[in-house]
Amino acid sequence: MLTIHSCLSSITQAYQAKLVLPSLTPYQKKITAIAVLALSLLSILSYCLMRKCGFRANQHNVGQQEVKKDKEEVELHFQGGDWGKHSHQYPYVTKLYVNDSIKTVLKHLAKLSSLEYLSLCFPPSFEKKVKMLTAKDFDTLKDCPSLQTLALTCRQGSTYLTQGVFQDLKDCASLERLELVGFKMHPTCFEDLKDCTSLKSVYLSDDANSVSDVHLSHLKNCASLTDLTLFFCKNLSAKTFEDLKDSSLQNLKLMYCELTDECLEHIKEMSSLRNLELMSHGFTEKGLKHLKTLSNLESLSLNISDFQDMGNMQKITDECFEDLKALPSLKLLRVGLCYLSEEHKKALKECHPLLEIETVS
Repeated sequence: MLTIHSCLSSITQAYQAKLVLPSLTPYQKKITAIAVLALSLLSILSYCLMRKCGFRANQHNVGQQEVKKDKEEVELHFQGGDWGKHSHQYPYVTKLYVNDSIKTVLKHLAKLSSLEYLSLCFPPSFEKKVKMLTAKDFDTLKDCPSLQTLALTCRQGSTYLTQGVFQDLKDCASLERLELVGFKMHPTCFEDLKDCTSLKSVYLSDDANSVSDVHLSHLKNCASLTDLTLFFCKNLSAKTFEDLKDSSLQNLKLMYCELTDECLEHIKEMSSLRNLELMSHGFTEKGLKHLKTLSNLESLSLNISDFQDMGNMQKITDECFEDLKALPSLKLLRVGLCYLSEEHKKALKECHPLLEIETVS
């Protein structure tokens, strides 16, 4: 298929035809130029239609897709069209990124036995049509025994995950990470995750403003869960972290969330926590003092996500950081919009010779 470059070359030749064919009459030259120009424009139109209705241009001249091949890894990007017609051609794919109807893609996963990473994103046009996803939509995942990561994105926040939607994920014995962005959710949709014995990481972005304490309370039953990342969760309370205090979490990231000092009071009881990132707002110096009991904490990041809350963060002063001397395992301290004097930086390093201190503007 002609590329844009070759099409433009043809157009150039069309104009040259009027000048380089002395044996033709002016009228014949004009007809020749118009014919070449029409064919070139037709080629460009065909190329654009192929881009819109099928796969993106590929790197290996194998058709209408983008495929990256390594010795053991095959990555496929599908940018729209009818995935069902093409899925059987790629039983070897290990990483699949699809921007198409999630329902359509989930129906055609049975033959992807090598699939390890699946990223599905709803285009806005499909979100208006698909109001909810149910357990039936996900039952084909049991035919993906190698699946390690499942990432689902709903950009408009209009699709609802129903009760029991993840009940078949327990058959994905290798599933380690679940990513959800922008969905509305039934309060018990995480309940079945307790049966995912290999699940280690959950990434949740509450763009639809629907996640509450009730949703997250079910994560306390996920015995293997060590990593939890929460984005844009505005409905959290102290109960969220009270329910999770006995979990095995080692890495906790709270980004653009609303937190209170009471939230941090329960976080201090997460004894296995190694990395804590607080890029949120609502907490004060009083709440941060609770963190000094986290004996296994190796990395602590403090920043704000709401400039209206700068007043509270700027009140976090040297006195608060004095308490961090009690953290025996601390190796990295990252601070933003907090006051930490050079004197106290030096004092912290004396207590923790290997400590790195980074200032984020």
